[in-house]
Amino acid sequence: MYQAEESYLLVNGSTAGLLCAAAAVAKPGDSILMARNCHRSVYNGAYLNDLETAYLFPKMLKRWGVAGGICPEDVERAIEDDTLAVVVTSPTYEGIVSDIPAIAECCHKRGVPLIVDEAHGAHFGFHEQLPPSAVTQGADIVIQSLHKTMPSLTQTALIHVNGPLADRDRIRRFLSIYQTSSPSYLLMGSIDACISVMEEQGAQLFDCWIKLLEKYRKRLSACRNIRLMTVSEEEGKTGACAGTDPGRLVFSVRGTRDREGHRFSGSDLLRRLREKYRIELEMAAPDYGVAVSTVMDTEEGMERLCAAIEELDGQLEDFAPEPDERQLPVPLGKMKIARAYNGPWEPVPFRAAAGRIMGEFLYLYPPGIPIVVPGEVIRTEHLQYMEEARRQGLSVEGPADITLKTLRVIREDR
Repeated sequence: MYQAEESYLLVNGSTAGLLCAAAAVAKPGDSILMARNCHRSVYNGAYLNDLETAYLFPKMLKRWGVAGGICPEDVERAIEDDTLAVVVTSPTYEGIVSDIPAIAECCHKRGVPLIVDEAHGAHFGFHEQLPPSAVTQGADIVIQSLHKTMPSLTQTALIHVNGPLADRDRIRRFLSIYQTSSPSYLLMGSIDACISVMEEQGAQLFDCWIKLLEKYRKRLSACRNIRLMTVSEEEGKTGACAGTDPGRLVFSVRGTRDREGHRFSGSDLLRRLREKYRIELEMAAPDYGVAVSTVMDTEEGMERLCAAIEELDGQLEDFAPEPDERQLPVPLGKMKIARAYNGPWEPVPFRAAAGRIMGEFLYLYPPGIPIVVPGEVIRTEHLQYMEEARRQGLSVEGPADITLKTLRVIREDR
């Protein structure tokens, strides 16, 4: 159904697939080129396999304050002679799709396999108005979470393999290592049932869903203050965005104020929808919230969401754009993730960590994309960003000290 040469069932989510992929393509000491906005599990793969990491930085959709795609030209420039694999995330948490065919071409010219974290795109390719899946776009290894956008239980996922560049023997070896030796038949049965539903009813389900999205995206686009993100053709070019997932409803509240004049944030939107309307967003960021729609949504559910957004929109002040071009500085890497994560480290007060080399991860969850990784120098801007995120009610994770009073940094007498 997915048009892959080989596919494997995963009962430990896309995390298991990404760990297997990282271990399969590189050995300890090797180097991989990865998108900076990869999920933490890719970083964990680099840690477990003692890999050198070089980074690709997504372009920005500046009007929305959202990360765009990975530019193929950046991939071509960044691949070195010792690069063993390239890893990108497409689609992103916000539904942004990179130009996978062009990136794959850059990789294959150098004999390098392309791994695509398509965890949020298991539904791609099932309708002409959806982006095609990376499986059919030249990627060598593609990991998908069925449970994110398809009718399947949490923890169910797939890993697809194509072409001669991916070492299939090593993939199978590490699948047996990173997955349980007692797999859940409930989860495997759920995957099987999901695929059966798609084979038998997929065309009808996706056709109805796309029509539902068209109807409600049109209504939501009329809101003035809670703005539904749409990427123009020009924005797509400058932001390396080759497409978007229409099922991702990204609600921007950037520059918006409530009637008392207080800044209205993505976490405010999430909280209002939860407490008053009993609607749960997928995630919140400082300037936006993300709702995820799937083929299992009903018209009644979409109507509830739309009516709630329209009502909230009327309770906010007219949108007044702020001259906000904030972008966190790129942390300076000083040592490999594995060396830093394994210590020696010491705890220091949160603010005193500025200028020190991190001995642990620091990220918001969701989406689980590290702000700073072990081995990088943390800066005051990163600390301020995390403090502000926490004030807004966002979940700051990674540090061993969950109170964030201290952070682990590398001992200076190492």
